[in-house]
Amino acid sequence: REYTAALYALLHGETVTTRGRYVNLDSVALDWPPAVVPPLLVGGIRPRTVSLAGELADGVIIPGGVSPDEVRASVGHLHSQRGVGRGPAEVVVFISAPADSPASDIAAVVRDYAAAGATCVAVNADEDDADIERFAGFLAREVSPLVSADG
Repeated sequence: REYTAALYALLHGETVTTRGRYVNLDSVALDWPPAVVPPLLVGGIRPRTVSLAGELADGVIIPGGVSPDEVRASVGHLHSQRGVGRGPAEVVVFISAPADSPASDIAAVVRDYAAAGATCVAVNADEDDADIERFAGFLAREVSPLVSADG
C-alpha cells in the first residue's frame, strides 16, 4: 500500500511526505515527472493484493501458471475496489506456450484469458532454448490475426 500510493503520487507530479513502515519520504518530488503518466500496475494474484491494485493503481499484472478461472476471480476483486470515475483497469496476464504449438491452440488459450477479463495476454515460449525472434514473429503473423478475428 505504501509503495503504491507514494509511486502513484510521484508519477502524477505530486510532492510526497509520508512516514510509514516501509516508505519514509519528506517533501519528495520527481525532478522530471513524466509528461504522459504511464499506468501503474501492481503484480499479484491473491485477493488482498489484487484489491489493493483496484483501489490504488491502474491495474494488475498476473503471473504465469494461473488458470482463466483464477484470473476471473482476481478481476472480480480488482473491479470491486475501483472507485467511481476511475478509468478501466488493465489486467496483464502472462502465459507460456510450447514454441511448436499450432497457432490455433495458442489463440484459443489467449481468447480464454481475454474472456476471463485479461486486457493484455503476454505469451512466452516455455522452452529456454526457443528461438525467441522466430517465436515472436510467429505470434505476430499467425496467432494475433486468429485472436483479433474472433474479437
